[in-house]
Amino acid sequence: MIPETSSVQPGFDWGGLGVRVEARGFQWNNPLVRDALFWEYNISNISDYNITEMAFGYWVDNAIGGGDTDDEVGYFDTQLNLAYSWDYDAT
Repeated sequence: MIPETSSVQPGFDWGGLGVRVEARGFQWNNPLVRDALFWEYNISNISDYNITEMAFGYWVDNAIGGGDTDDEVGYFDTQLNLAYSWDYDAT
């Protein structure tokens, strides 16, 4: 059992979970992928505790860039472990 004070660091008025999150964004100027952004997240437990369960999520506004917001959708593929969004009619 992890004590409730496990996120408090002695001498500091703040604590932390002990998880490091690294994010990288990729974009290319190739015609096939120039309108796509790719994000890579690396999440590491750097604490002294065994974190047995954790959830990670992201929030994206699919309606960026225009007034046509009725056909933007998002999806998560559990087999590929990949999230993506797109516009049905590319407008």
